[in-house]
Amino acid sequence: VSRDGTLWAMPYAVENIALIRNTSMVPDPPSTMEELVAVGEEVVAGSGVTHVLALPMGMTGDAYHAYPIYATGGGYLVRPGDPADVGVDSPGGITAFSKLRELGEHGRGVLLRSVTHDTAIPLFASERAAFLISGPWAVPRLRRAGTPYAVSPIPAFAGGPPATPLIGVPAAYLAKGGRNRELARHVLTEVLCRADVATLIYRAEPRPPAQPGMVADLDEDTTNFQEAGRHGVVMLSGPAMIRVFDVFGRAIAACVAGAPAESTALGAAREIRRLLDVAPDAIPRPRNGAG
Repeated sequence: VSRDGTLWAMPYAVENIALIRNTSMVPDPPSTMEELVAVGEEVVAGSGVTHVLALPMGMTGDAYHAYPIYATGGGYLVRPGDPADVGVDSPGGITAFSKLRELGEHGRGVLLRSVTHDTAIPLFASERAAFLISGPWAVPRLRRAGTPYAVSPIPAFAGGPPATPLIGVPAAYLAKGGRNRELARHVLTEVLCRADVATLIYRAEPRPPAQPGMVADLDEDTTNFQEAGRHGVVMLSGPAMIRVFDVFGRAIAACVAGAPAESTALGAAREIRRLLDVAPDAIPRPRNGAG
């Protein structure tokens, strides 16, 4: 993990979200987002299941978990390598917000602000949701609960681009004020990069190691998460991006609550450009497409 040629941290894993389904309710993975919604609605109509999909949203939105649906709707956030190219108010971005609205509380009721980080996994683990969108951190909890599940890629809308998840890289940093800096430096450079240590970390929580080949036998869940992340994009970094994701998430939550897609997208794009300090004359002409 480096920036401007300076090494900042030691990566120890990679992660992305995927679709997790209850195999007793849904034996086969849906091939499209439309099929996911239709199958989930059938499950809810015929049993005590209360939710088609457990996706963390909350009142302020969750850009990370909603991004694959936004991406397959035709949108992108910021073009990698070109911070002036904000895609939130592009034609594809507005269409993507419209699709999120259609799945929201004034549409199909698949995306709900009442589902939060604290409730999404328990909803699925207790078999009150047919589907869950989450990451490898959900697996230990599902195994302990005995929930029948399988991991697969998040499906795209029919005819749409892939449902690209965001790729994260957990890393260990050297604390600026740490009292045992040399010992910490030794751990970062000599211990975390060992295969036996990578294996121990992986067994505690099945996220694939950042260094290929560090763990001899990756289980089926891990390989399925890797397959789900095949079309993923690495999360953008930089001091402003935390606030950008906050603005983006709030716009998603607004559309889920029923706000108009176009005006919500335009307002979010203005704020994101302000945060990224994009000059008005640097704003590209709107264009469709996913990034």
